[in-house]
Amino acid sequence: MLPFLFYLSKGKQLANSAHHYTYHIFQNSLLLYFLLMYKYRIIMKKLLFILLVLLIFPFSKFTFSQTPPCCDFYNSGQEPGIEGETFGVSLGDIDNDGDIDAVVVDAYDDMEVYVNDGSGNFTFDEVYGSGESWFGVYLVDIDNDNDPDIVVAAFYSGNGTEVWKNNGSGDFTVSQNNIATSIGVEELAIGDVNGDGYPDIFVPSSQGSHSEVWLNDGTGSFNNSNQALDGSSCTQAVLADLDGDSDLDAFVSRTNGSPNKVWINDGNGNYTESGQELGNAFSTGVDAADIDGDGDIDVITSNWQQPSRIWINDGNANFSEGPAINNDNYAKSVVLEDIDYDYDYDIIIGSYGSPGLQVWSNDGEGTFTLCYENDGSVYAHDVAVGDMNNDLVPDIWVGNFSSSNGDQIFFNETPELIYDTLYLCDGDSIFLAGQWLFDEGDFLQSINCDTLAWYHLSKVTIDTTLTLNFDTLFALPGYTGYRWIDCETMEIIPGANDYFYVSEQMIGWYAVEITSESCIDTSDCHWVILEGMNNKTANGFSVSPNPAKSFIRINNPFNESCTISIIDLTGQEILQQYSSDKVIELDISTINSGVYLLKIKSKNQNYIRKLVKVQ
Repeated sequence: MLPFLFYLSKGKQLANSAHHYTYHIFQNSLLLYFLLMYKYRIIMKKLLFILLVLLIFPFSKFTFSQTPPCCDFYNSGQEPGIEGETFGVSLGDIDNDGDIDAVVVDAYDDMEVYVNDGSGNFTFDEVYGSGESWFGVYLVDIDNDNDPDIVVAAFYSGNGTEVWKNNGSGDFTVSQNNIATSIGVEELAIGDVNGDGYPDIFVPSSQGSHSEVWLNDGTGSFNNSNQALDGSSCTQAVLADLDGDSDLDAFVSRTNGSPNKVWINDGNGNYTESGQELGNAFSTGVDAADIDGDGDIDVITSNWQQPSRIWINDGNANFSEGPAINNDNYAKSVVLEDIDYDYDYDIIIGSYGSPGLQVWSNDGEGTFTLCYENDGSVYAHDVAVGDMNNDLVPDIWVGNFSSSNGDQIFFNETPELIYDTLYLCDGDSIFLAGQWLFDEGDFLQSINCDTLAWYHLSKVTIDTTLTLNFDTLFALPGYTGYRWIDCETMEIIPGANDYFYVSEQMIGWYAVEITSESCIDTSDCHWVILEGMNNKTANGFSVSPNPAKSFIRINNPFNESCTISIIDLTGQEILQQYSSDKVIELDISTINSGVYLLKIKSKNQNYIRKLVKVQ
C-alpha cells in the first residue's frame, strides 16, 4: 500500500508542509519514498485530497512499524565483573566524557564502576564498599549539579538505602545511608513525586510490612514522608502518570503469590492504594510506557514460573489483563525501550538461565513478536539499555548472576546512517519521528532494518514586508523566487520576477508571492499612488475639497448611475454610496483622518483618485 501525502494551506500559505497519515503498518522502503515526496513537494489535486481524508480519518491510530522486526543484536564478547555475581546494573555518563559508563552491584559485596572508551569497550575503574548487602542500583542526578549520582538499595533491613554523590569526574562519596533502614529492598523507583523539580525515592518493601516514600530537599538529601504503604514481598516499582493527572503514580510488582498493586498520587507525593489486586504471579520486575499506542501508560511485569504479562490501562489507572509474553518463565528483569526507532516500545526481558535474554518487537498496537534471543546461557539478574558504542542505536547490558562468567554486553548492529534536510513552512507541521512536529530540530527515523535517517528539520519563515519608494515596491531580497500580483485582477504580472516592482500605472494595487526552499507565502496588497492632488482628472471626474473634513462634492463623469466607494490603503471598503446625480455630495465625517482611495464606478468604467481626510 502506498503512503498517503497531502498538503494543507494555512492563511496565506499556498503550499506548505506535508502531513503524513498512514495505515498502521507499511513497508519501510515506502517511508523513504514518502519523505522524498515531501521534500520535493509533490502537490496532490483537490479531489485526491478529499479522497484521502475520507480514507484516512476512519482510522483512530497512525503508527509505523517495521516488517519484519529489526533485532540485529550480537554478543560483544566482553565479560565485565567475571569474579562476581551481579545483582543490579545502571548506565550513565559518570565522568562527563560523552559516553555511557556502568555501575554494577556485585552481590553481597560491593559496587564496581566500569568506564567506557567511547566505542563500547569497558574497563574496570573503581570499587566502592566491601561486604555490603546492596541489590538494585541507579544513576540519577539527585542534587541538580549535572552529573549522575548513585542511589543503591539495601537488600536487608537495618542497613539502609544509600546515596553516593559524584564529584563530576566519576568519583563517588557516600552522602546518606539512613534511607528506609527498617525494610529490606530489591529495587527502587526514582522520580519527582511531589512536583518540586527534584527526584524523590519510592522504596518498595521486599522485607517488611510497608513501602516508604522519601522526599528530596533540593540538595540531594532525603527525608521520610512518613507514609507506610501497606504490602510486603515487593520486587520493584515504576513511577508513571497512570491516571493522566500529570503526577507520578506507582505500579508495584510483588512476588510470593502476592498481587501487584497500584498507588495513586495526589500531586503532593501522598499515595493512596487504588484497591486493585492484579495477578497472583511471582512478579520480579516492572516497567511502564504506552504499549498499545492509545495515549495512556500501560505496564508489563516480568514473572517467575509464569509468562510475563502486559497490563492494559483504561486511561484512569484501571488495569485489565493483557497479552502474555511467553518467555522461558524465569524472567528476572524487564525494560521497555524502542530498540529500532519505529516509535513504539519493544520489550527486553532478562531471564535466569537459557536463553537469558529476549527481545520482543512491538507492532505499534501492543502485539509482540519474539525477534531475538541469546543462544547461550546467561543468568540475567538485571538488564540495562543504552547506546554504549555511540552508533545511535540502543545496546543491552545483561547483569549475569554467575561466579564463573561475567556480565554480557549485546550490541545492536550498527545501521547505515543517512543525513537529509526537510523544510517546514511557518505555521505548518509534519509527522516525523512518531510525532507531529511544529518547530525545527534533529530527529532520527528508521528507514529499514539496516538504515537510520538523521533528519534536520529546518523551519522556513518568509518575511512578506513591502516598502514603497515613489513608484517602486520592494520585498526583502535573498529568497528563492518572486512573482508580483495585480490585486485588482488577482493575476500574475508577466515578467515581474525580481524582489522589487516598478508600477506602470498612476494608481496600482500589488502583492508579491515569495518562494523560499519549498515554502510559499504571499504579502498583503499595497497601493502605489502616483497622481497629484489637483481636483480634476480626465473625463470631468473631480473631487472637492481635497483634503476635506466633513463633506466632499463629486462630479459624476458618467451619464448613468454610479457607485462611489472609499477604500483604505489595506484594500478594505469602508464607505459606499449609489447615485445617479451629476453632482454627488458624500458625508465623510465618520471616517478617521488619513489617506484613502476614492473610486467611482459605472457599469463599464471606473476611476480612482487619492482622497485625504483631515480633522
